[in-house]
Amino acid sequence: MNNYRPRSIAEYLRLLSSRKYLFVLAGGAMLAACLLVVHRIPDTYESSASIVVTGKDEDRQMVGSRVAAATQRLSSREFLEPIILEHHLYGIKDGDSSMIDGAVGRMRKDILVEPKYREDYPEAVSVSYKNPNPQTAQQVASELVSVFVGMNDAIQQQIEREEESSKEEMTEIEARMRQVGMDKAGQEYRKAVQSRAQTEMNMARAQKLAASSSIEDLSNKQYALQRQIEEQKRQIAAQEKVAKSTPAPSRDGSSAGALLVRKAEIEGQIKQFSTQYTAENPKMVQAKAQLSAVEDEISKLESQSGGAPDASSPASNELRSMQRELARMQIDLDVTNRELEHRQQSLGGSSPSAPAASMVGNAGPIAIGTDSSGRPDDEGLKTRYTSLLTRQDALEREKVAAAGLGPGVFQIVDPPAVPRSPSGPNRVRLVLLAVGLALVFGLVLVAAVEMPQLTKISSTSDVEYYLGTPVIALIPEHLTPMETRRERKLQALRVVCSILLAGALIPVLVMIFNASQLFQMVANH
Repeated sequence: MNNYRPRSIAEYLRLLSSRKYLFVLAGGAMLAACLLVVHRIPDTYESSASIVVTGKDEDRQMVGSRVAAATQRLSSREFLEPIILEHHLYGIKDGDSSMIDGAVGRMRKDILVEPKYREDYPEAVSVSYKNPNPQTAQQVASELVSVFVGMNDAIQQQIEREEESSKEEMTEIEARMRQVGMDKAGQEYRKAVQSRAQTEMNMARAQKLAASSSIEDLSNKQYALQRQIEEQKRQIAAQEKVAKSTPAPSRDGSSAGALLVRKAEIEGQIKQFSTQYTAENPKMVQAKAQLSAVEDEISKLESQSGGAPDASSPASNELRSMQRELARMQIDLDVTNRELEHRQQSLGGSSPSAPAASMVGNAGPIAIGTDSSGRPDDEGLKTRYTSLLTRQDALEREKVAAAGLGPGVFQIVDPPAVPRSPSGPNRVRLVLLAVGLALVFGLVLVAAVEMPQLTKISSTSDVEYYLGTPVIALIPEHLTPMETRRERKLQALRVVCSILLAGALIPVLVMIFNASQLFQMVANH
């Protein structure tokens, strides 16, 4: 038939009712397979812990970052892998790391971390773990909570280090402040001594300024002449050696003269250094070594020449000129000495500035810690000391227990315990899902079997529809006794085969459900 006759709902239900044994067998097989799968799903036990997050309002952002870091730590492979290997979770045996990736993924699904926020800042964290073994669930949950305990320990150690550092710095500042106080007292004393000495010096200087000015000038002149005479004598001695070392013109004369000049220069340097450096100073040691080397060279040249000096040589002429200059200096010195002696006798021969200078010299140097502007840095020390006291008080408050709990940012108010009753799966929901699948499977299978009958003439309504004439009478089907027995046997055989087919379908459906993990996924949500 090319035309398809539409049928009413009652006719569809009549067709389905004719195959009710098939619906019962198909639905029963599906229901049995689903119940087997549901029965094999193990009970899961959930161990949870509640953690309260404490902290000051100004530290909320830092506390939030710590909560985020702890949450990321709980889902990291580096943290989960040792726990899986230790407790042999998800079928992982000792030394078996081939399936560790899948185990880590499954464990991440079984771990539930729920932070509770207030105004975008965490105030509590709930950590839970599901496992078929209640003891294992409690042990793993305790290890998860240990992340927060370890962070508390790290924060506590940091607070202790900061407190110790603050105490050390405060001790150092106290010592410096005491030193500044002592320096201030010494400074005031030195200022007083200097002021008194300066007053006495000014008075003595005012009384004898006119008379002492000439004496000071003569003393300076006397000192300058004495130094000049000493220097002139030294140069004359050096020039005499030069004159002696050149008895006659020779090729070594120039070198001997140069050595003598060099010796005179070195002796002048040593004399100048002696007023500035000690004998152990590297410059003094180097100059003496050079002088010794030059003297050795001069001695060698004198031993080689062995002659008398030449009176007409330039060196001899220079020597006589230097001797005449020395005589003139000595005459000037004698005149200055006589005049100075005469002035001192007239003024009593006393120095007006000696006592006051002695008093000032005994005051000692002024030493005190100062800042860049030259003022004592005790104000900066006091400011830093106050800030350290404030910081130490804040650290002490962080160490004090909050609301009767232990110290730390993360307060474990409800530690993990061994669960006494399973938390899942929801078997009522799984059974309802199994019943629904059984009904749908039975209806779909019966509809598939009866679908070909819809295109055939199987009732009086089909005859009237396709022929366009009403049905007047029906001839009933009549079977012989043998045909009746044969039909009953075939019917019984079909029923037995259907039951066996339904029984064989059960393990197939169980395998399909286990492979698809349908009920496991529903149980985990």
